[in-house]
Amino acid sequence: MPRYSGLQLCQSFASFDSTQLIPVVVISGESGARTKELCRDLGAVAYFEKPVDFDALRSRLGDLLQERRKDRRSEARVRLRVGVGLSGVDQLGERFDVVSKTENVGRRSFLCVCGVAIKEGSRIEIHAVLPGGDKQHLGQAQIVRSEWNDTHYPRYACRFTEKPANWVLQ
Repeated sequence: MPRYSGLQLCQSFASFDSTQLIPVVVISGESGARTKELCRDLGAVAYFEKPVDFDALRSRLGDLLQERRKDRRSEARVRLRVGVGLSGVDQLGERFDVVSKTENVGRRSFLCVCGVAIKEGSRIEIHAVLPGGDKQHLGQAQIVRSEWNDTHYPRYACRFTEKPANWVLQ
């Protein structure tokens, strides 16, 4: 592509509300687990190396057409890494307190990675992680979506249940 790399295009598709639900399939001459993982982190739903295995491609495209479409996000988000502390109760009823980073943020929501299994619908406490490791309470959020199967690590979409104090996007 003359002006943009495929990685930039993939990231842009995932960032804009109007294109975020378009499934992106990457076909590349570049091999390697790092490249494949980077593409998935940028929002690609599948990655195929050249020469293309057309049976596998056809199968994956068929699966994509059968999958339930995700709902469009309720607000615009931007890719931004912000340190957040999450605390609450996991799926087993155990208390957890972890530090993570957001992948993208909105006025009242964010997507983050967390190695703890949390049920959808759960309410958790959110803290901003400040330089030096201090935490500032932001408010309470609800887990509105979880992604376990598509990634090596669990990702959660969180929506604040009240207007967050001192959130990055006011």
